[in-house]
Amino acid sequence: MNKVGVFGGTFNPIHLGHINSMLTVKDELKLDFVKVIPTTETPLKSKIEGATPVQRYEMAKLGVIHYDDILLVDDVELKRGGVSYTVDTLKALNSENQELYLIIGLDQFLNFEMWKEYKEILACAHLVVTSRPGCEMPLLLEDLPMGVQEITESFDGKMALLKTGFSIYFIQLDDVEISSEEIRKKLRKGHNVSKYILPEVEDYIKQNKLFYSVGDKVGDYRTLTDFVAQCLFDRKAARIKGFDLRELDTISEYSIIASGTSTRHAVALSEISIENVKEEFGIY
Repeated sequence: MNKVGVFGGTFNPIHLGHINSMLTVKDELKLDFVKVIPTTETPLKSKIEGATPVQRYEMAKLGVIHYDDILLVDDVELKRGGVSYTVDTLKALNSENQELYLIIGLDQFLNFEMWKEYKEILACAHLVVTSRPGCEMPLLLEDLPMGVQEITESFDGKMALLKTGFSIYFIQLDDVEISSEEIRKKLRKGHNVSKYILPEVEDYIKQNKLFYSVGDKVGDYRTLTDFVAQCLFDRKAARIKGFDLRELDTISEYSIIASGTSTRHAVALSEISIENVKEEFGIY
């Protein structure tokens, strides 16, 4: 029976932090290989920005191109479509008679009780929790999420033995302090990201014009300002005022201030304006 790592994510884009995590876990736990599984939609995150599921799948393949004998990109969640729930993916992979090791970051583990059927996940796979910058690894049983504590037989700070017959492993990485979101921001600003992603991934991003800078999409910020003002007016915002800041030393060229009739109305104004701008200009 193969020992198989399962590493899911949006990979938007895949970066060297992802690669470092997978290779470290594979070596530490002597896995045969790791399945890299791009999600279609994530249940605990907002809409995935910019790249389509197929484009993220292609970036994932390019991101592991130098390790494609041990890091295998799998389209199981793309084929299934809809929101990607880990428990469903593990059940599908379990039918292949493999010993599974689900790899997640410590930041995800802290919210693990929010995952769909999280106890069922721990009944069909080992869990591997990797360190994340800014997060402290649990040292005591009471540091684990409450629901996980309930099914833990013992915990020595590095491994938890579960009543389900599986284990949770905690692995310290040589952390790469970067995220996909930060890379997208750098790309929009025209910054060099070659230290974070493979050239093949960067070329794909350029060829497919992913993660444009906001300026490229908007062109004229006065047009954007007028559009937002009209959105606010249509939604009955009060005291709408626009300001031209181009003569000032500020990060913005224009600014808009408006009021709502209540906190709820003000929040709704903000949300609908954001959604309208996303739809009109493709900005996320």
